[in-house]
Amino acid sequence: MKNYKHDFSSVNHVLLDVDHVINHYGEEYARQFSVATALSFRQLYPDFSAQFDIEEIIHMAVFSYQTTGKTTTWFADKFGVDELELYRHHHDSLCEVGGYITKQFETGKIKTDPELRRIIELVNETGVKIHAFTNGTEKYAHTVLAESGHGISDLFETIMGMDSFENSCDRDKRHGAHIVDALRQIGRFENWVGVGKTAKTFDYSDVVMVDDTSCNLRACGIFNIHAVMPLRKNTNNEQDTRYANTVVKDVKDFFKLLVDAKKSNIAKPNLKLFVT
Repeated sequence: MKNYKHDFSSVNHVLLDVDHVINHYGEEYARQFSVATALSFRQLYPDFSAQFDIEEIIHMAVFSYQTTGKTTTWFADKFGVDELELYRHHHDSLCEVGGYITKQFETGKIKTDPELRRIIELVNETGVKIHAFTNGTEKYAHTVLAESGHGISDLFETIMGMDSFENSCDRDKRHGAHIVDALRQIGRFENWVGVGKTAKTFDYSDVVMVDDTSCNLRACGIFNIHAVMPLRKNTNNEQDTRYANTVVKDVKDFFKLLVDAKKSNIAKPNLKLFVT
């Protein structure tokens, strides 16, 4: 495991991804986002979609995800549609009460971790604030983390999706500007550190970002944010870990490191030596 030594005792904020960090799913679940995108495209843009059957549109959505990382980008580039509208519409359709995502939990296809709630409670007790930070929509994050899902949404200080910020749709976590927006929303963004030629140096060493996708962690180095990558479940593919500073088998392993570091720091007060 890659584990660059880091002083986790100085951490005050955790930007935590949802999918494949908390919410582990398989190929069927992933394909459903392409199906939902196709259905939303037909509903929102009937003039464009009329020339294709549904399987063709699903194939376009799959191709879009494989080439751009989002099921919607190809449609925006090809037809000039509002990508954020299409993105939010298909996510929201999956989040309907009694809809696809809820049924995934009801049938046990999405597994919940009975130990997760307690370890997050221990993190909260140290004073560290955990913020959900997903490339899905804000409603999607709330749905997955809610009582009908993993049952831990009340333990998060903030829940942010890609549509939580006033920016263009292409500003997901792969873009530094999107991370800046997240830091602003959690009250952590400040001006440049330093003066003169050193003025373009960020120092957010009290922030950790946890994500399973390497490209989402790429911009962390710009901000001096420590990047943690939990290994994916439900896949045999080797993960790209090039932008991760610390790699753990499970997000709970990171939380345990964090709790231990914070407790150790409390147990070792800063003692001053007085010489007479």
